[in-house]
Amino acid sequence: MLRRSIALWVAIAVSAVLFGLGHRPAAAALLPLTPALVMREVILNGIPGAVFGGLFWRRGLEAAMVAHFSADLVLHVVIGG
Repeated sequence: MLRRSIALWVAIAVSAVLFGLGHRPAAAALLPLTPALVMREVILNGIPGAVFGGLFWRRGLEAAMVAHFSADLVLHVVIGG
């Protein structure tokens, strides 16, 4: 059981990093890419990516998608970022 749990958290961590890297083109459109900017994007997008991965694991794809949509709605519409 512990091995399965560790494997799931490793998978969530890897997917969170990929989620963060997937947002890199948006950052590149605004600023020149530097190693610091890439790390910032991976970390700041990877944290919610890990949350979404945990939701996917525990509650399913729909819960993760609704959480991602809700976060985007708040960040881009309500806050205006």
